[in-house]
Amino acid sequence: MLTTLFAAVVLAGVPAVTPDFEIRQLAPQQAQVSLCFIGTGQALRFELVVIASGPAGRSRSSQSGQLRAAAVPACPVNNRIGVPASSQVEARLRWWLDGIEQAAESRSIRLE
Repeated sequence: MLTTLFAAVVLAGVPAVTPDFEIRQLAPQQAQVSLCFIGTGQALRFELVVIASGPAGRSRSSQSGQLRAAAVPACPVNNRIGVPASSQVEARLRWWLDGIEQAAESRSIRLE
């Protein structure tokens, strides 16, 4: 059954790799950005930009890398961000699967 499902996904043109990409609040002044990939040997490249803005101003950081997806999750990003309460944190992801750019994704959260 899984073989049939996998074949249907491949034939439909859906990438066999999808990012597990999230941003969440850990504490009143702390957020966490995480990015993981699971696949079957595909070459991946990613660029992640995190922008935090709030009462103290605005900051921007970026991280990029390359990896080979495997059945075991590869998590190149697991960052904690300290910002003042009532700040907005946004993460923007661009990624490539075997050299082909995939749809960009973004996540945001307002810290309470």
